[in-house]
Amino acid sequence: MRKLPKSLLCLVALTLAGCSGWPTQPRAKAFAQPRFGPMDSVFTDSQLRDACFSNYLGPAGFYREDVNPVFTFYMTTWSIHEDNVSRPLQELSTDDVRQARAWADSTHAYVYESSPFDTTGPIVTNRFFEFEPLPTAGKYSHRFRVHRSSYVMRSPEGWPNWDWSYGTFQVRPINDVAVRGLAEYAWFQRSGGDSETKPLTSFSRDEGNEIAHIIYWATAYYMYAEPPKVITLLRTEYDVDVSSGAVTGHDREIRTIPADTRTILNTKPYTAALRSPMPATAATAGRALNMR
Repeated sequence: MRKLPKSLLCLVALTLAGCSGWPTQPRAKAFAQPRFGPMDSVFTDSQLRDACFSNYLGPAGFYREDVNPVFTFYMTTWSIHEDNVSRPLQELSTDDVRQARAWADSTHAYVYESSPFDTTGPIVTNRFFEFEPLPTAGKYSHRFRVHRSSYVMRSPEGWPNWDWSYGTFQVRPINDVAVRGLAEYAWFQRSGGDSETKPLTSFSRDEGNEIAHIIYWATAYYMYAEPPKVITLLRTEYDVDVSSGAVTGHDREIRTIPADTRTILNTKPYTAALRSPMPATAATAGRALNMR
């Protein structure tokens, strides 16, 4: 089991949480939308570049949200307490709107200074409650979000690993359609809607006692304010036990290529920076602790 060094946590945030406004890779040509079969698992270098740099969004019907510059902050056991790091980190779940509001109040009080949020009521979906920010000059704007406990109960998190426990899926019956919805939601939560992180294929496999959902994806990532140097192809699998609903995740890094055909890949890429099991929530690590 490989662990992500703590020194790379901030780099994780810059890698997958979105880098709006940063320089982009010089384009030697126009990139076309790639085409993939529904269960493809082998991809050419050209397809990876086309996926990352064109207006390709992902497989048909893949879970997406209306991404905007407002950062979505999943409330956790750390964000609702002033002495946050003295307890295990866990994303919160509830079906009680009043509890969600109380957690939003605490998160706003204890996380770094941010704009106030709309207290007239959260946005409600079958997956989450979300409190929208009221943009204020000179302050960061965040959406405060909490999972619905009728959808998923998250597991306590440790430092990022290649294999992890995501939580317990609450929806019944557990079938390939329901598991796809959970897996794509979890993956999108992890990616932050980054414009150069793209799902390539997304499909389920019934294994009897569990349903596995596999997502192949590619990301072009940055080193601070530089253009993207590399594209990495990864495979993420979410396994859901059909009896208990327990969800485990597994990642595999397949290969890394130059982001531009004119670039010689002569340094070891920071592939560990692509590893993180949590979407960005913990105040002490900014966006770094929240990518799975």
